[in-house]
Amino acid sequence: MAIAVWSATARGGAESEWTAAAAAYNERRFEDAAAIWEQALQNGADDPALWYNVGNARFQLGRVGEAVAAYQRARRLAPRDSQIRSNLQLALEAGGASPPARRWYEEMLERLSADEARALALGGWWAFWLLLAGAGAARSTVVAPWLRRGAVAAALVGALGAAALAHGRRLDAEHVVTATGCRAQFAPLEEARAYFTLPPGSIVSVIERRGEWRRIRLDDREGWVRADALLALAEAASPAGRTLRLRRSDLPAGTSPATEPSS
Repeated sequence: MAIAVWSATARGGAESEWTAAAAAYNERRFEDAAAIWEQALQNGADDPALWYNVGNARFQLGRVGEAVAAYQRARRLAPRDSQIRSNLQLALEAGGASPPARRWYEEMLERLSADEARALALGGWWAFWLLLAGAGAARSTVVAPWLRRGAVAAALVGALGAAALAHGRRLDAEHVVTATGCRAQFAPLEEARAYFTLPPGSIVSVIERRGEWRRIRLDDREGWVRADALLALAEAASPAGRTLRLRRSDLPAGTSPATEPSS
């Protein structure tokens, strides 16, 4: 089952390219399908169905880390879509990675898309001031308290939206491990001792940059990895065009995405 039809607006009128990509995927020409869909992303399309299909094609090619990055972007745009979440989990498991640990309130905030969070923040802000002004102008001693209570509720809604936006910016700054055998080291040196291994598909936060090295955090552990072992989610649309040395990871035999591309 497809998650959704990619809208004509999102396609930018490139109906033939979309059809060609879907046909290539169905014919198991996954490299061709991925190239067409990735070009659409580079041209400015930003649709969860498109990101989802890019993730499927990359997964079939064994590019687990890049697939995780695409699914993660699709999830940011459609956070409550069960098929996206299912394929993201499948890709993480295929690489041997676990989803990053989240606190309960972070999981709650992640169920809002950026557009929804923005609407709550702006709507709550305007409603707060309108209700507060109405309470100040109200002559009725019965109406004014209700308007003030409404202003408090609107402020809470606005705060929820603002918190979701702030958390979303942190998510968008995350990176995905694309290299196999990636080791987090105690220091940014080739000869430094390894601390722990990062499976492909691991979602990490970069907390420091030093030359070609990045200090990353995964849950409660920190270590140094080479920059060319990572793919920034902000660059997930065109990993093949980067100068970094991306490597493909191996999939277990018989593993495939749970669903077909949307059409």
